[in-house]
Amino acid sequence: MTKKIKILFILLFFISALSFAQTITVTSPHSGDTWNKGRTYTIRWTKSGTMNANVKIRLIQNGTKILGITDSTPNNGSYSWTIPANIPDGTYQIRVKTIDNAVSDDSDSFTIGVNNAYLQITSPSAGITWYKKTTYKIKWNKTGSMSNRVKIRLYRNGVKVLGITDSAPNNGIFEWTIPDTVQEASNYIIRVKTVDNLVSDDSDLFSIKNSNININTNFNKKFTPVGFPELEVYGTSLRYTGNKDGEIKIHVAVRNTGKVDVSNVPYTFIIDGPSGRYDFYSLQGHFASIPRGMTVVFDKTYVLEDEGKYKFSFEVNPNHRAFVEYRYDNNKFEKEIKYIGAPDLVVKVIVGMHSRLGFSHKVWFEVKNIGTRASSDCKLRTYIKGKGVKFFNVPHLYPGEKATFIRTVKWLTLGYKKIEAIVDYYNIIREKNENNNKTDVRTKVVTGTIFD
Repeated sequence: MTKKIKILFILLFFISALSFAQTITVTSPHSGDTWNKGRTYTIRWTKSGTMNANVKIRLIQNGTKILGITDSTPNNGSYSWTIPANIPDGTYQIRVKTIDNAVSDDSDSFTIGVNNAYLQITSPSAGITWYKKTTYKIKWNKTGSMSNRVKIRLYRNGVKVLGITDSAPNNGIFEWTIPDTVQEASNYIIRVKTVDNLVSDDSDLFSIKNSNININTNFNKKFTPVGFPELEVYGTSLRYTGNKDGEIKIHVAVRNTGKVDVSNVPYTFIIDGPSGRYDFYSLQGHFASIPRGMTVVFDKTYVLEDEGKYKFSFEVNPNHRAFVEYRYDNNKFEKEIKYIGAPDLVVKVIVGMHSRLGFSHKVWFEVKNIGTRASSDCKLRTYIKGKGVKFFNVPHLYPGEKATFIRTVKWLTLGYKKIEAIVDYYNIIREKNENNNKTDVRTKVVTGTIFD
C-alpha cells in the first residue's frame, strides 16, 4: 500500500468518526404522551459532536411533515411550543434537524388531542440546584379526572436514572431524599406519571450536586461546623384569639444559633385546609436579616370560615435552600387543628298588644346567632300584609348575640294578618344551617281590640 493510499484511509477514518459522533436524540415528547391543544409544552433533545448552532423543528405524521414548528432556533436542547387548536387529533412525532439537514432525529410517537386531565410539575423549577442526602418536595398540580396514584422517575438526557417511587398518592406533593449514589449533573428532570400511564408531565431541567457543607477535622476526628449560619424555628404557637370564634393567631420565632449573620432569609407559610378559602393557602416572604444570636418573629392572624381539619406549616430557608446550614431538620413548624364552627342566624317575630291611645301594634323582629362563629353584616327582609316590605341592616353578631328591630302598624281591617321575616335575604353568609333563616306568623285582629 502506497503512502498516499494510507493517508487517504486515515482521512476517511477521521471523517467517518467525526460524522458518527454527530447525533441528536429527541427525549420529549416520549412514548404514550398526550399533549393537549392550546397548552404549551417543552420539546427536548440532546446532542453530541460538532454541528450547526441552529435547528429546525417539524411535526411529522406517518413520515410526512404536517407542520413547520420553527425554521430556526438555537440548538440548545429545548424549545417551548404552544400546540395550535386546528391540528387534527392523532398520533404524531417531533423531528429536530440541523438547518443544514446533516443531523436529525424523530421523537417517540405521541398523541395530540383534547384531554382535560393533565399534570403540571411546579417543583423542581428551572435552573434550581438540589443537594444529595437532602430531602425535597416534588410538587405538581393536577386538573381533570385521572388515577389517584402516580409513579415518579428521575431522568437525565431522556434516560431513566432512578425510579423514585412506583406508587404514591396523586395529591400534588412527594418528599424525596436524594441518594448519595446519584451523580452530579445539571441536566436532570423529574417525571410524574399516573400509574395507568395515561397522564404525565416532566419538570424543567435542574441540577443535583454534592452537599457543600464545609467541615474541618482535627487529629481527634471531631467535626466542627465553620463559617455558616444555623436557623432554628422555636417558641411557636397557634391559638384562638378569643376576640371572635374562628380567629386564630400564629406566632413563630426564628433564631440564628450559627456563627454567621444572614440577610434576605426566605420563608414559606402554608395553610392546608378543607374546601373553601383556605383549602391551600401559601404565603412566601423574607426576613430582612437575622444576625447571629438574634431572633425574628413571624406573627399572623387569620379567620377560619369553613369547618374541617387544618394543617399549618412554617418553614424558614425552605427547600430551594437560599444558603447552606449545618442542619435543616429544625427549620420547620407544623400543627394540625380541627375547627368546627360557622354562624347560624335565626329570626323570631313577636306581635305586641294594641295601643288604646293610637290603636296601633308593635311588631318585634329578633335576629339571633345560634352558631359557633361570628356572622358578618347582612339584610333582614320583613313583610306585613297590607303594610308592605321593609328592610333592616343586621350588624355582625357574635355567637349568642341578638339584634331587635321594630315596626309599628295600624290595620284597617279585622281578621288574620300574615307577617314574614327572612334574615340574610341576599344569602351572603355561609351558615351552618341555611334552611332556618325564614319564619311566617299569623296574628288575628279581632273586634274590640282595634278601632280605625
